Amino acid sequence: MRAAAATGPKAISILDVPEPQLTPDACVVRIAACGICGADRGHWEHGGHGSGPDPDPFFGHEAVGVIAEVGANVERWRVGDRVAMYNVIGCGRCRHCLRGEEKYCLTQSVVGQGFREAALVPAANLLPLPDWLDFVPGTMATDVVGTALRAVRQSGLPPGAVAGVWGLGPIGLIAALGAKLWGARHVFGFDLCASHREIGARYGVDVALDPATDDVAAAVREFVPDGLDVAFNTVWNSTVAQQAYDLTAFGGTAAMVVSGPEKLDWWHERRVTGAGY
Repeated sequence: MRAAAATGPKAISILDVPEPQLTPDACVVRIAACGICGADRGHWEHGGHGSGPDPDPFFGHEAVGVIAEVGANVERWRVGDRVAMYNVIGCGRCRHCLRGEEKYCLTQSVVGQGFREAALVPAANLLPLPDWLDFVPGTMATDVVGTALRAVRQSGLPPGAVAGVWGLGPIGLIAALGAKLWGARHVFGFDLCASHREIGARYGVDVALDPATDDVAAAVREFVPDGLDVAFNTVWNSTVAQQAYDLTAFGGTAAMVVSGPEKLDWWHERRVTGAGY
């Protein structure tokens, strides 16, 4: 079986790896498509963590496919089912796993394997992929859509809120749309890319600004002098994260999908929450 691996800085190699061996509580999934995450870019730039016969399984973790084999203890799934793969595997025993919060499990591992021809996936980590959703857009079903909507939920966004989204890539766009669906009355969007701003204006963003040429702080303060109810940062840059935090109103929430602010103002009770997949 073939697998793509980051085997050196900005180098991708196609390796021969063993076929996945079915276990009782898992399924073998033939990969149909896999998205490229920012974390995958890091693996590519720095050479990843594996160049041997079994490359780093985290490389390629936004995968969808079709079930090819079903373990003996698995009742829900059938051969031929279209599925997406949730990436975090918990221990199943700690208090976080028992609450359905595998993300907080101290001994968590990852499914990954999305840049292989097939993957062994715990049955509990499979999600149904609707027939109407093609495989390529389906790759966004877990990591991208899930992360963005988790950010909105984690923020506790109140009805009628004014929100700002830094970065209008896939996660930022879905966060903006999610904020509107959650009841935000106005959403600012900030992105250097004109096409991102244009798409944002069609999907939940009321005012889209270019941080390179527009005075972001002035625009926000003119609309809400005391700052945003919720700020979402999806840009891997601490300076951008700091601006998002600083433009959050006292008592508001800054939801950080990637990097966070370096300086916190505890006195005015701005809350900072993370929002990973």
